[in-house]
Amino acid sequence: MDVLLLIAVVPVIVLCFYIYKKDKDKEPSNLLRKVFVLGMLSVIPVLVCELIINGFVSTSNNNELISLFIATFIGVGLIEEVFKWLIVYKNIYDHKEYNHAYDAIVYSVFASLGFALVENIIYVISNGVGVGLFRAVLTVPSHACNAVIMGYFIGKAKNEEYRGHQDKSNRYMFYSLLMPVLAHSVYDYLIFADRSVFYVLFVIFIIVFYITCFKLVKKIASNDYNFDGTPATHKTSDEIRILPGEGPQKHVNSLESAYYAVNKTLSVCLVTIIAAIILVSFIY
Repeated sequence: MDVLLLIAVVPVIVLCFYIYKKDKDKEPSNLLRKVFVLGMLSVIPVLVCELIINGFVSTSNNNELISLFIATFIGVGLIEEVFKWLIVYKNIYDHKEYNHAYDAIVYSVFASLGFALVENIIYVISNGVGVGLFRAVLTVPSHACNAVIMGYFIGKAKNEEYRGHQDKSNRYMFYSLLMPVLAHSVYDYLIFADRSVFYVLFVIFIIVFYITCFKLVKKIASNDYNFDGTPATHKTSDEIRILPGEGPQKHVNSLESAYYAVNKTLSVCLVTIIAAIILVSFIY
């Protein structure tokens, strides 16, 4: 039991620590604890909703692949990501501590990994070491990656709001829910479908997804300025290396180039995988 619990808990701790250490101006521990605990508690409404939804659409039948994808999208991806998204939006989005693009990623990951911790403990204790190791390497990191994507778009939304572009902000808030739902659904569907060709797609998806999210974390965390142009650390503007002709506003606007580069990679990845899924599903 102790070994199983360790296998279930350690991946969550490691990922939380990694994301936290990347934050230049550390978020308040009380807020991090709050979203993490709320993530843990969200398992209850998620389970209730999934039981209700599964009465109408079920992921247990993998013979009809198109129906399976719809069931996975609605019955798993949508339900789980909605509750994680609500935790971040309701508790963080208008909070004074949310002042940097990376903050949204931190809080999203902590909320998501709170959920993943409880889910992981249940699965690992029920199914043993093999499942625990699989989830440690793939499932728990995928929860974190979904949260990174969520926080990434929430950061874009806040950035546009600061610039007075409310229409763009609303659009990115929609993406902050849609994109992790799609990524979550693709991950589960490629496993539930139980086809050798989908396992190949699964490996490709996981590799590209992990690399993209790793680069995203590194890129957004390295930005020196908050949304309003103030330094993201306790350094003064003079202490931050600025090239000739640059200034705080240019660094704030540089978020756009970071967003564009990652957004393009992520979009190509998801669109390609989903197109492959649809094509293969029709062939089968």
